[in-house]
Amino acid sequence: MEDRCGVCHGNGSTCHTVSGTFEEAEGLGYVDVGLIPASAREIRIQEVAEAANFLALWSQDPKKYFLNGGWTIQWDGDYQVAGTTFTYTRRGNWENLMSPGPTNEPVWIQVPAS
Repeated sequence: MEDRCGVCHGNGSTCHTVSGTFEEAEGLGYVDVGLIPASAREIRIQEVAEAANFLALWSQDPKKYFLNGGWTIQWDGDYQVAGTTFTYTRRGNWENLMSPGPTNEPVWIQVPAS
């Protein structure tokens, strides 16, 4: 039996939560919001306020978008990202991304800035 971090017979003592709040995109093109590290589990990205731009998931190596990249907005659904499935939901300008993980590579969360 694994604990929430994936450690066999673990008690959760090695788990740590990574959290943060992103408030404003500065720059041109896509800007980084945060990094989902390799081996991340129980991933939950939620907007706390309605926003006019869309969340994107990007891999640095190899350079590619998994979701909402290249100025394209994708539909709600399940997307294969970094060895796991992310569920993307969008209601109007509210978005959420969830995944049980684990990721097999780091994944950047980005938003397009103007």
